Amino acid sequence: MKDLVLYIHGKGGSAGESEHFKPLFPECEVIGLDYKTFTPWETGREIREAVTVLNDEYASITLIANSIGAFFSMNAGIDAMICKAYFISPVVDMERLILNMMSWSGITEKELKEKGTIHTDLGEDLSWDYLCYVREHPVCWTVPTGILYGGHDHLTSYETVAAFAKKHGAELTVMESGEHWFHTDEQMAFVDEWIRRNENTVRDNQRLVGFWDQALSLSDADRTELRKADPESWKDLAPSKKLFEAACLLGKKKKVLDFGCGNAWAGIIAAKSGCPDVTAADAAPAAVRTALCYASVYDVDRQFHAVRSGPQWLRSIASNTYDGFFCSNVLDVIPTETALEIIRESARITSPDALVIIGMNFHLTPDAAATRGLELIDGARLYVDGILRLVSRSDEEWAELFSPWYTVDKLTHFAWPGEESETRRLFYLKKRRASVRV
Repeated sequence: MKDLVLYIHGKGGSAGESEHFKPLFPECEVIGLDYKTFTPWETGREIREAVTVLNDEYASITLIANSIGAFFSMNAGIDAMICKAYFISPVVDMERLILNMMSWSGITEKELKEKGTIHTDLGEDLSWDYLCYVREHPVCWTVPTGILYGGHDHLTSYETVAAFAKKHGAELTVMESGEHWFHTDEQMAFVDEWIRRNENTVRDNQRLVGFWDQALSLSDADRTELRKADPESWKDLAPSKKLFEAACLLGKKKKVLDFGCGNAWAGIIAAKSGCPDVTAADAAPAAVRTALCYASVYDVDRQFHAVRSGPQWLRSIASNTYDGFFCSNVLDVIPTETALEIIRESARITSPDALVIIGMNFHLTPDAAATRGLELIDGARLYVDGILRLVSRSDEEWAELFSPWYTVDKLTHFAWPGEESETRRLFYLKKRRASVRV
């Protein structure tokens, strides 16, 4: 079964606009949906019925929706059938838009209620039933979503779209010179590059999961050998003394998340050091199985949970859940967009005084890479056999990426076994009092 890209147009658009997106998804079927109705309750039903049929015919569905097409899609109840979405100039707060149009046209709620429908000089018909519907049916949208917003959008304010993105965990990109209607050559080139960048991130993430799934898999012989381990050998699980000490500090916490856990050495050390509730999470299924095996060997099963995860999983966690967060050898080996989402979500799900520890590889400069016969794409990204293995940044660059949500409380360096110099990094982060994304 092929994958599908479904395009849902905005007002005045057509399904034919989907042709523009075909070159961006060469391995997918790309089609547009021409809906015939124009209210959220009718159009939402149209979209839901169409997507239900398509869901049986394709392996996955990616949604591209423009303007009011995004609003109709979010009212269609199709979340479970969409793997990801791209919204271009989406209408994300229809109530606010209607109230703005009423204000621009000098129409009061009382007048609209009495007349039912009023045609405005804006060329729009305002409806009391429509306003009541959007008030009674607030948007609930759980699909991983990227939003493209034009800095000169006359229908939706930046504050409105930013608030929506924050609430729903969507990635917001702004083209400062863009309008609500993206149509010029420059604007459409921006749209294309935005989608390409996001699709490259998806591909990198998928390849990384496959790579680490294989690397972290235990054979039957490996499991048999692991079960022979000395019960006290948990003290030797960390690759360095400083990493061990960092994990031990987490043992003083009540609820710890070891994110991107690998074999969960840090989570196990935290559990053995006294933490009563440790969750080890990793995107690779083999890592989860391996983590559970290690937990059994070191007798921390009762206080240890292992789950398959990713940024989407983080969004499902309630705010202020954890008072300890550990993430080592993860953020600098994944796409920047994914790393930023993890950083943002970690700030949301940790308590104000949480212990947050981030481990990093050493900073590899382009010149240093060249001496090793390596090339850094865009001066930062290192690929080996098509797999992203490093996104290299300086201490200052990482501190800047952390800065919307964290300050660096302490930075220490460590080495792995066999390395002469301590060049790998351990960031101890302190949450800002207002960890918000704007």
